[in-house]
Amino acid sequence: MSDIVQTSSTKDELAVQWNYPVLYVDDEAPNLTVFEATFGDYFQILLASTAEEALAIIESRPIAILVADQRMPGMTGIDLCERVRESHGHMLRMLITAYSDQTTAIEAINRGGVETYIVKPWDEDEVRSVLRGAVARAHFQKTARMMRKEMLDKERLAGLGAMRVRLLHDLGNIISVLRVAAEGLDQMIGHVAPKVAGDSREELEFNLKQLQEAVTSLARLYRQSRTTSHHDAEEVTELTNAEMLDIVAKLVWSELVGIARLTREVRGHVKFWGDHIAISRVLINLVRAAATTIEGEAAGSYGQVRLIAAAADAHRVEFRVETDGRPLPEGIVDHVFGTAAAGSGPVQGDSLAMMLGVSLDLAETIGGELRVEENGDGWTTAFCLSLPVEGGGTA
Repeated sequence: MSDIVQTSSTKDELAVQWNYPVLYVDDEAPNLTVFEATFGDYFQILLASTAEEALAIIESRPIAILVADQRMPGMTGIDLCERVRESHGHMLRMLITAYSDQTTAIEAINRGGVETYIVKPWDEDEVRSVLRGAVARAHFQKTARMMRKEMLDKERLAGLGAMRVRLLHDLGNIISVLRVAAEGLDQMIGHVAPKVAGDSREELEFNLKQLQEAVTSLARLYRQSRTTSHHDAEEVTELTNAEMLDIVAKLVWSELVGIARLTREVRGHVKFWGDHIAISRVLINLVRAAATTIEGEAAGSYGQVRLIAAAADAHRVEFRVETDGRPLPEGIVDHVFGTAAAGSGPVQGDSLAMMLGVSLDLAETIGGELRVEENGDGWTTAFCLSLPVEGGGTA
């Protein structure tokens, strides 16, 4: 900032100053000539002899700084600054006057939003310094506006990305459920078909085929939605376990309001390559599964869900979802992970079983391992997702 208020200007300063035009308005032609001759080598000077002419110039091109003489016929300098304040609030406004009375200064500030008040006869070095300071402020304000716009654009893109992850997550779940249902119906029809009349059997088989085709179409739509203009493999990106926790936490925190407090813990930062959408789907399902053990608690007795990321060993990264809610329904883990005895029948918590089943299927698809631990220190259930570390390492 101190460089800008020096008397001499560097080549770089002149280049910056030239990008912020100064409009000088005065009804006296000699004053216009002197102002341009004095400051034209340092700033891009535009001239107007009336307020109306100045407004026309302002509407036709960008102006950074307005310098107006107060005493002009018709519209005064304060009147002009007030008009510009309403239509171009970002423009810096200065007033030149032969009178230094306090009333005029207060009116200029209150009505015109004038930030600098210059009294005639003005000093060349002082005005040059004032103009440089104004250029510096205009440059700062422009930079701040650009940075704010960039941040808003990034937030908007991040929001769209989060929405895309959530939609893909829900679509993937629906496809998994429909695929399981179609397989179940196929098996059932195989058993009952011999006992059904011809027309009814054909109708059952036709409806099953329609369902299978619908599942196939949805699966194709899911793949296309993930690839957009790129190949599926490009969904595999370099991540850190901390970034993964942040993504999941942002997507699920609203679902836990009034149910549980969500906390995050990173036990050693690890970089790894993975499909962030697929991993998000698994972890979101596990958080929802954890929430089902807490729903229904007495008002004010909130539970806790902990998201934990750690390096299991040199070759694997682990994500844990711990909850202090009710224990899982008896037999549900054996049922989901395929260790239940044949013919053991259904278990309680079918929706929970479905969530865990979808999570297990997804985990295996991305080369991960899923397990459930029960009755630990400070928690009743922990869902653990272990993934290989390929091309990663300590972050």
